[in-house]
This record gives sequence, structure tokens and C-alpha cells, in this order.
Amino acid sequence: MSETPQEHNFSLGHDDAKNNTHDEPQNSEQVPDEELHWKRAHPLSPLASSWFILAWIVWITGKELFESGFLESDTSLLESLRDFLTFITSTPKIFVPALLSVVIYYGVTYLGWFFTFFAVGEKFFHLKTGVLLVKKNRKANINKIQSIDITSPFLARLFGLSEMTVDVADGDGSALSIKFLKHQHAQQLRSTLLQRITDVKQSQHSAPTREESEDVPTVVLSEEEKLQQFLQQENLPTPTAVEDSSEQELLRVPPKRLVASLLLDVKVLFQLLLFLIFIVVTLREVGVGFFSSITSIIILFGFASSLFNTFARRYNFRIADTPEGLKIRYGLFDTVTQSVPVSRIQGLQINQSVLWRSLNWYKVVINVAGYGIKDMMNDKKITEELVVLATGEELEKILDMVLPVHEERVTGRWLLYAHGTRGTEAGFRPRVAKLRWLRPLSYRRAGFTLTDKYFILRDGVLYYKLSIIPYQFIQSVDVRSSPLERHYGARTVNIWTIVGPISATNKNIHAEDAQRIVQTHRDVYR
Repeated sequence: MSETPQEHNFSLGHDDAKNNTHDEPQNSEQVPDEELHWKRAHPLSPLASSWFILAWIVWITGKELFESGFLESDTSLLESLRDFLTFITSTPKIFVPALLSVVIYYGVTYLGWFFTFFAVGEKFFHLKTGVLLVKKNRKANINKIQSIDITSPFLARLFGLSEMTVDVADGDGSALSIKFLKHQHAQQLRSTLLQRITDVKQSQHSAPTREESEDVPTVVLSEEEKLQQFLQQENLPTPTAVEDSSEQELLRVPPKRLVASLLLDVKVLFQLLLFLIFIVVTLREVGVGFFSSITSIIILFGFASSLFNTFARRYNFRIADTPEGLKIRYGLFDTVTQSVPVSRIQGLQINQSVLWRSLNWYKVVINVAGYGIKDMMNDKKITEELVVLATGEELEKILDMVLPVHEERVTGRWLLYAHGTRGTEAGFRPRVAKLRWLRPLSYRRAGFTLTDKYFILRDGVLYYKLSIIPYQFIQSVDVRSSPLERHYGARTVNIWTIVGPISATNKNIHAEDAQRIVQTHRDVYR
């Protein structure tokens, strides 16, 4: 059976498949391919995915031309082109292997692109990849889609292309990625999937009984008529309007504020201090020479590169409130658009550098459900930073929206107040006083409190941290004690949640406080 992919006309297809898994062998229960509208990615996708090959070819060619003295010749353009062709034909050992390598590489890459298809069904999002013996047919249950992210790497942006990643509520390796689509097509496909998610959920809540459905005559409608009928009945915007009309911007980080926050970051200043110490010691012991100069340049380049990469990644950071959750956009060269449903946030941590306190600046990181361990280790686009920089007033509003469990006491304003407290203020329980010599600087800052629905941990000296974890998202609690802790009646409690940047370890607390935490955890799951 031949497959004729259509251009990017994201109409809604049909799919009555019953299986919910992602990797499916072909079987009789699957819907025939002709009932789905299969499409390919953009033809320039292989080039956008392997820009480093083109860069390598340009560099090798330029290097050979420079060493041969061709670039130094003072001739006209026509003569230069003729000399260039003569140079290529006279050095086949250089250009023929390179040309064959490029042809083979892009031939294999385009073959993979040619046999990669995607389609939107009524219940599943389908993705076919592979050739011959390595074919794979994956499908994501639309009702289980957690987020749809759009990323635009630098070279892809030059071609107007974007990558779309569909993340599903599975443990490991569940993301489906399409490289690449025209940016407007990726936005249109994302809107279509979001509308289909709403369609599926609405149909689940309003499905008729068997007796009712037998009395209703069957009316065959086109896909466009069904979509328009649904939108009119539910009074919803069309899919292409979902992106703009329903967004409410909550935060936009100005570039000047971002640069100032990086320069006032304690970690950055500490790295700069180490670099200056290295320079002083090197000049004093070795003196000015080739080795010391090269080493200093390499270290300085690494420091500046790391700082610039952080700036480029957080550049133009924006948060908007949308019906499907918070939409986060950021990036200078590689732009990323991610959606984070509030229901997926299973822990928050408010961070503040000690030099940010006078400016009332904060940062928030989160633990997000739905990403597997492999995703966290290998995917650099995983959302961990919910807010890279915000003032207290801006963050207070965002916290009130993203707290996963409602509790009257725990509000954005109260959390910012608790973030700056010490000792027993705001109801926090301190560590064992007799062990304060183990951590003399952080003793007054360290503490925890248990509210009706949250475990809240406070810590940090140079970085003030406040971790907020709902009881219902705590996976396990274990209590440990060293001989020294047992002697003074102290315990260490580890709070285990999903994989993420937030880890809650409460050290040197009183034994009765440790028992209280364990008992609270047990009560939640009774």
C-alpha cells in the first residue's frame, strides 16, 4: 500500500485503535493507514539537524584553499571561479572522499526523513519512523498528553523551522519529537492537538448511553463541519486562535535585569575570584610566559562562555497564563516554547542569592511529573526553572497560581515572608542546638514546618532556599541517624519525591520532630 503524505494541512483524522501503548506492532486491531492523514516533516529538516556537517565541510575547504594560496591571488571573479574548479579537479584525493561522505551521509539522512510520518487521529497522535527492519510505529494517547513544546534551534530559525515535542504521562522515553516543521505549521499542529485534547475530555464527560445512542440517527459530517460544530456548541476559539487570544502575560525579564542578576550571582563571583587568584599565583610563581598566558586565556574563555550560555538560554524569558497551563518562552539563539500544566508541578523551591536580597529578586525551580530519568539526564530542554528572575511582587502573583494544592494559609505572600525568616519565626522548627557547631553559619536559617497540606523546608546561607512539597506528592520518607546524632537525640529525615532539582533533606532535627514527619506522611496515605 502506498502512502501519499499531504502538505501541512492539519485536519483531524480518524483513529479507533484500542491500545494505549506507544510502540505498536502492526496488528488487525489497528486502523488502516488510509483513514489517517499522514504527513512528513519539512524537506530541509535533515540539513537543519546536521548543520555541523556543513560547517565542517566549509572549514576543511577553506583551510585547503588558504594553505594552497588560492585566496591570496589577485584575480577577477570569473578567473577565480575557473581557478577554483581547476584546483578541485587537480586535487581529487581531497574533494572526492569528502563529496562521497557528504552524499552518503545526507542520502541516509534523507532516507530516514522520507520514511518518517506523523498523523493526528481521534484518540492518538501517531509517529512512524525507521526503514526496513528497524521500523517503529509509536502513538501517544491524546488524553495522556502532558505538554507540547516547540523549540527553534539557531540554524532551524534561519529556515523558519521549529521542532515539536509531545510529552506523554509515561515513565521513560515517552516524548515524541518531530524535526522540523515550518514554525506556523508547528503552531497550527500544536493548536490542533490542544483542541483534540479538549474534544476527547468533553466527549468522555458527555458520552451518551447505549440506549440513547440507538435512538439517534447517524449523520456523517466532514472533519471541518465536526470541528466547527464542536466549537460553536462549546463557545471555544478556533485552534489557530488559541495561541494568542487566551494568553495573559505574567512576567517578562528585561535583558538589563538579567545581566545584572548574573553579575550579582554568588556562584559567578566565586568563579571569578578563583580565576583572579589563579592569575596572581601564576604570575608570582611562573611569571609572564607562553604557558601561563595560554592557560589564562583558556580559563577565561571557559568562564565567559559559560556565562554567555546562561544569558543566551534565559534571554527574553516570558511566562504567560493559558488554558492548558503556564506557557514559558526563552532563548536567544535556540528559542523554546514550553507548556507546564499546574497539575504536573509536584514541588517548588524559591531561591535567592544573598546579593539579590536588597533588590528583592527571586528564582523558582520545580519538580515536574511526566519526565523520565532518561529525559532528565539527556534532554537539555527539560523545564526545571519555572522563573529565572522575578521581583517579589511579580513572584507573589505567580506563586498563587502555581501552588499545586490549595491551602488558605500558604499563599505567595506568606511564602515570601517565610523565605526570609530565621529561627522559630513563621512556626518553623529549628535543628538540635547542641549540634549547631556542625553547621554554625546555617543553623539559624535551617528549619522546617508542617502545614495542613505542605512540607516546607528552609535552608541556605549564600543562597536562601525555601522548598515547598505537598504531602500527596511525597513518595517516601526515611529517617537516619549517625552515632553522634543518636547521642544528642537528633535525626536526619530524607523526603523523596519525583526526579528533579528539589531534594528535601532535613539534618540534625529533634527525634520527636522526625517522628512527627513520618506520622504525617502515614496519615496522608491511610
